[in-house]
Amino acid sequence: MARFIRIAILILGFYLAAPVASRAQDGSTNTESQVASATSGSRAQRRDARRKWKAERRKKHNSDKSLKNYKKRTQTKETRKRMKADLKKANMNNEHKREFFLKRWFNKKRIKTTKKKDR
Repeated sequence: MARFIRIAILILGFYLAAPVASRAQDGSTNTESQVASATSGSRAQRRDARRKWKAERRKKHNSDKSLKNYKKRTQTKETRKRMKADLKKANMNNEHKREFFLKRWFNKKRIKTTKKKDR
């Protein structure tokens, strides 16, 4: 009896899954020819679109570049050097790397002080 129920459930499962599989094969997806025909246009239209794209890209690049230069102008040389060192130290900490061994050997050790409790 249990075997019959298992077989019936298996057949019912295949029966219910069949419509899903058949829907996946209908022609509702875009084929390469449909995509090519949708994007194709006259040569002049493509040329104009390419020129427009290049102009927008150039404009965006110039604005990004001017913003970067503005940020550099507002910071002193010492600030940029400090930021660069901090970035390097942060990256080393993120990668779990230690400092150069000579730096570790010869840096000044901090003396730990303990606080006395007031009674």
